[in-house]
Amino acid sequence: MFPYKEFLDKYVDRRAHERKSVLLEAAISDGALQEDSVLLNISEGGAMLRVSDPFMCPTSLDVEISRIGSIPAEVAWRRDDKIGVRFKESPQIVARRFEGFSSFSKAA
Repeated sequence: MFPYKEFLDKYVDRRAHERKSVLLEAAISDGALQEDSVLLNISEGGAMLRVSDPFMCPTSLDVEISRIGSIPAEVAWRRDDKIGVRFKESPQIVARRFEGFSSFSKAA
């Protein structure tokens, strides 16, 4: 019998916010150290970034995005050369940061 529940638990997308694929330069910082990264996707709730070594990234960090600013975040997962972060600001505040920035608009 097919393990339906296990399949759903592993593969069903449970994100609360729609992700937007992007390819932008970004940086992550913990206040003492800063590392360049590449922003691969983003939503009002979090983002996925490519980094040089995900296991060296601090758990609590800031994601710096050009023309958006710095968004406090925490690492939710680490895999290969990527990290997923959950923003600490409310989705409404993060969404306001994206207003007027065409790469993040809903119509784009």
